[in-house]
Amino acid sequence: MLYSHRMRIIVLALLSFLIPLHGAGQTYTLKGKTDKRTILLYIDCDSTGCTGTYFYDNALKDTRLGGRKTGKEIDLHATMPALTDTVCHITLKHKRGNAWKCIIVDTGQKKRKLKLHARKESYEDLRTSFFKTTTDSKITRGKYTAELYHIAGVEAYGLRITGGLDTVIANKINSIVYKTVLNLANGYCTCMSDYGIGEMSSSLSYYYIDEHLLSVVMSTGYDCGGAHPDEYTNAFNFNLDDGQLLQLPEVLQLFDSTDRQVQNESESSLLTEAYTEALMELLTVHFPTKMVAEKEGQECDFTDYSVWQESAWHFHEKGIWVAPSFPHLINECGDEDWSVIPWAVVREYLDVSSKLVLP
Repeated sequence: MLYSHRMRIIVLALLSFLIPLHGAGQTYTLKGKTDKRTILLYIDCDSTGCTGTYFYDNALKDTRLGGRKTGKEIDLHATMPALTDTVCHITLKHKRGNAWKCIIVDTGQKKRKLKLHARKESYEDLRTSFFKTTTDSKITRGKYTAELYHIAGVEAYGLRITGGLDTVIANKINSIVYKTVLNLANGYCTCMSDYGIGEMSSSLSYYYIDEHLLSVVMSTGYDCGGAHPDEYTNAFNFNLDDGQLLQLPEVLQLFDSTDRQVQNESESSLLTEAYTEALMELLTVHFPTKMVAEKEGQECDFTDYSVWQESAWHFHEKGIWVAPSFPHLINECGDEDWSVIPWAVVREYLDVSSKLVLP
């Protein structure tokens, strides 16, 4: 997978909302069941009070909590009651061991009593266990069969290979894609919390399958109450012969084998300076009328080094599509689809020792 450094920052920022930090103190992760739902609580208490998150399987969204701990009892309330459609007030009392007594008052003032138990797993892992996949459609490409799916109740979509491929390789590929789908689902639940300001949409925007190669592309746009909305792309590109996740320099081999080894060992997903410059030169040769600086009334500067250093890319029927990565204010610049490097050109740069089989 190759995606932008900005995207990694975005994901970390989204996930940082999962656990409200209140400074040094005591934290509690509790789970239990009512007659109709499974609920999850995360609470962080210190000398100034408590903050927390209430989550249940029916709605798949967070409700923010605030309150105070007195002795063995914790009293919590919804911090945005006007925007909460479930819980208004929660009282917790520690009994013994990992057992807690809980009284929940919902928005209709109905009380529910239940037992909760402290859990060692993280809040994120427990919340992820609530997610269930739903199959949207089934496809066949050559000898392979696959399913398009999403996490029920949230905006998170993926693809999994179901037949025609070695089981070990298929499981490896499906696991990598599913892990990101779960991250998107977690981000969605957090963004669409009871604050009432979140908007997030995600889609499986593109996929490509031939006998030896697979691309899975997920596009996500969000506005979670920050300074501005933004969007990012997750692009996974696999060699189906061994299940390896490919980096662009391994496929579009603009350097000799020694330089490629250095590139592949880099821990960063950002393209190296030399490779980015070579990529821009190649694009300029094949798309001279597109690789131009910004003109009057146009903010899309395709000669800007930085927009190609964070390129997302994927396999395409006609070749390899390389997407420039523009700042959030001018994301429309990245919507153009002209930057497809033809397979004939890609094959020219493929080392004779490479095990990749290209169309």
